[in-house]
Amino acid sequence: MKIAYIHPIFKRYYFCNDHYHEEFKSLGDALGKDCMIAGFPQGFINNAFPKMYENDGSENTDWLSWNAEVMSPINGRVIEVYENPVINNPGNMQQTRASVIVIKAPNKLIICLAHIQNPQVKAGDKVVEGQVIANVGNNGCCRIPHIHIGACKENIPYSIVIHPEKVAKIKDIVGESFWYTGIYGKGYPKKQ
Repeated sequence: MKIAYIHPIFKRYYFCNDHYHEEFKSLGDALGKDCMIAGFPQGFINNAFPKMYENDGSENTDWLSWNAEVMSPINGRVIEVYENPVINNPGNMQQTRASVIVIKAPNKLIICLAHIQNPQVKAGDKVVEGQVIANVGNNGCCRIPHIHIGACKENIPYSIVIHPEKVAKIKDIVGESFWYTGIYGKGYPKKQ
């Protein structure tokens, strides 16, 4: 199995659910990951479990991932941007194409980021890892706000590993309080 080490796509604590071997056959889906931000209630980092949404999760704005900044996982050139104008409600999935940004690295690795909204790049743009390129949406074949990320090279799917040293650097840059809770120090919540 081929492996692609990538830069984190969020500036927050997050989980990824792996697509297992042969769950999906299409490139971009095969061996991909679905990534969602999780957070701890303010002041309860040591005494609580992380949550992915507030309230009952029935609104996109309840989800911590909703509209969060999405960073480029690699250095490369944007080869495709597609926007689906339909926004799903949590729990309701549309059988339509997801909004995507596709990036090709100099080594020919291709990364697909799906379910984005508000793309900040266009086809032909150069991007660097860590650059904000979009926000998290809820569109296409998707039930909740999250980012699907897939990788392939020369028609071979790659398994993705978020580089642990780069995760540590992001946590150090934004601070432990923001990384785990979305709150800067003793300040107020700041939506990304």
